[in-house]
Amino acid sequence: MSGWLPELLETMEKRMVADGYSSPDVQGALQSIKKEAYWSALYRQVLSCQKCPFGRDRSASTQRVPGTGNRESPLMLVGEGPGFDEDRIGVPFTGISGALLTLALHKLGLTRQSIYITNVLKCRPANNRTPDLEEVQICSGFLAAELKLVKPRAILCLGKVAVRYFFPEVKSIKQIRGQWLEYGGIPVMPTYHPAYILRQTGADLALAKRQWWSDLVQAYRRAYQDDGLAENRSGNNSQEQ
Repeated sequence: MSGWLPELLETMEKRMVADGYSSPDVQGALQSIKKEAYWSALYRQVLSCQKCPFGRDRSASTQRVPGTGNRESPLMLVGEGPGFDEDRIGVPFTGISGALLTLALHKLGLTRQSIYITNVLKCRPANNRTPDLEEVQICSGFLAAELKLVKPRAILCLGKVAVRYFFPEVKSIKQIRGQWLEYGGIPVMPTYHPAYILRQTGADLALAKRQWWSDLVQAYRRAYQDDGLAENRSGNNSQEQ
């Protein structure tokens, strides 16, 4: 697509300018078309990918699961990979972990449709096992393309696999969660995957919930601070979940 698309856009621009339309307006319209074309190409590539065993072995996963949500969102959530329910539904974070995440988003005054949600892996590993770094690397081009297209102001990084995509040297999330890091000029907040919260009990659960909620609020405020909406979207965003 990259070969013929610029030629097509150039031809359309010349025609529209010749018809009397403002060049800046035309360029803005064509830029929007260009972005949609790249999104379409990315989704086709994800849905047809067979680069790794996860994509080729349909006994482990039934379908590829691309990102979803607002492609212009200032906040991007990056998880690890599809689980059993996500594989059946075809949408990231739609199992019990996704329900917890969606609840937290609602408390922030956000919806799933208002932000962009994706995973490092687009296919479910067999038995939900943790993928190795080589497998993550094979799938990494898709996430790199999503980052380039969305251009988020902040990234909330959920879980070990996602953290190691951005920061391969990190051994434990507990070392860095709650601390702002940077990837390609974008602020990144590493935190626990919702599944980790669901596995905790007692005092460990109370602590994990407080830490997780604090990380979500920080990511939310960093993403929306420039447009002045961070304090207006929700009356709950300063409260413990």
